[in-house]
Amino acid sequence: TGIDFNFLRAILFLLLKNVKDAQIALAWIKGEDHSEIKKLGLPEFSVDLQEDKSIWMMQQICKLAEIASLPVLICFDQLDSAGTDNDSGDSPAQNVAKCIDQIYLKCTNVILICCVISDTWIQIEQMGSGIPDRVGQRSVRAKPPTTEQTIELVKLRLDWFYKENNLNSEDYPHLYPFEESKIRHIASESAGARSLMIWCADEFEKVIIQPPGTEGNDPVDPPPPPDKKKQFLETYQKLVKRIRIPMKDDDQLAAIILSAMTMIPNGGTENVVIQEV
Repeated sequence: TGIDFNFLRAILFLLLKNVKDAQIALAWIKGEDHSEIKKLGLPEFSVDLQEDKSIWMMQQICKLAEIASLPVLICFDQLDSAGTDNDSGDSPAQNVAKCIDQIYLKCTNVILICCVISDTWIQIEQMGSGIPDRVGQRSVRAKPPTTEQTIELVKLRLDWFYKENNLNSEDYPHLYPFEESKIRHIASESAGARSLMIWCADEFEKVIIQPPGTEGNDPVDPPPPPDKKKQFLETYQKLVKRIRIPMKDDDQLAAIILSAMTMIPNGGTENVVIQEV
């Protein structure tokens, strides 16, 4: 299969129940420094070899996925918001284009998708060495949603909201709490889906949802939600005043920590490792 033994070793550590070993193995795969990498028998890479290691790691991931008859899909998005590389002077798009080119040439079983605006693509087209041809091997021009598509998108999102909150959409007016005229105006300005959803979220925060059948009455402000952070701090301060434990009583401290970890819901301490008390 061509999969490296050390890579397989790291993957196996990720599957084991020892959280600490899994964290070390994940750091090694991600190329992060970790003082205990050698303890797992994994080789260390010098700073000079980090770029080569990144490509090598990508090759290993692609080979592993190929065994399962699955492709690796990598999507590069939002390149236009990053800054210029001070070392090379390349723009974010040019840096990503070089990265895509390396993966394209050295990896198999991988699908690469890059989402850029027209101005960013112009920067990539100016690059040499055949990079634009490989990065833009197949291009699809995305168009802003039409007015009807924009309205349909809002309806789909509202349907999701009704379902999540056990509400009947037929109990509320069309597109409530939004106005169709405002949505059409946004669509006329060729707004993208993300900006549309941001507008909807902002408008939704301003509206007090009325129960079904009460449209004619003045809405009643719901009670403000409890400040969970404030409640936690108040409870914590009360407990601090009540608890007086000698610092040398390790058994009692350990029992308290165990009790606290047991009470945290939803596996909140799954990746927590206590090394010393």
